Amino acid sequence: MQKNKKEKEFKEEKTYEWLIIPQSYLQAALMNARILKEKNPVFAKDEGKDSTLDSIYGNYSQDSKYLIFPIIFNFKHGIELYLKSISGIDKSEFIYGHDLKKLLEKIKENKKIKISKELESTIKKYYYSKLLLKNKEPDEKNQFERYPQDSPYDKIDFSEIKFIKFKDNNVIVKENKIDILIKDIIIVNEKLRNLSIEICENKKSS
Repeated sequence: MQKNKKEKEFKEEKTYEWLIIPQSYLQAALMNARILKEKNPVFAKDEGKDSTLDSIYGNYSQDSKYLIFPIIFNFKHGIELYLKSISGIDKSEFIYGHDLKKLLEKIKENKKIKISKELESTIKKYYYSKLLLKNKEPDEKNQFERYPQDSPYDKIDFSEIKFIKFKDNNVIVKENKIDILIKDIIIVNEKLRNLSIEICENKKSS
């Protein structure tokens, strides 16, 4: 049977790579989010003066809040690859496209696969970029954090994105988006990993 142009044969011999690569994107996002959480107050107080920061990032003068964008992009890319992997293992088809919601719906076509409400709601949070934005537009191409132009970036005032504020020279946490991000990465990582194990076991037994 000829595959739809949006699908092609999923190579079973590549299953390990299909699972370890998205896992690596999620781990990289988690590591960098934890570093940003630990070092963000140092960044904010005196940019580039901390030797640990210099050894990790290099001596670049910038507002540390922007570092969250590549972290989220890696996180979302990891989710995309994981969903494609799980769907590919289940249906023996590789699916093109970047729409996280559609990929999730493709997996849910198999009624035996149970997607928890927590996993689905967390993925949708980033599908709509709700960690940083009050946004109603879906990120259908999974690129909100990649390009600083066009929807929804043209509506963002970057100066409003804040993790901390100062009071009497002390760092006061205003809204700890980094903690939320870390928690979300851990949730998604664990649930997608368990789901992939379940799919692989079901595939072997079928």
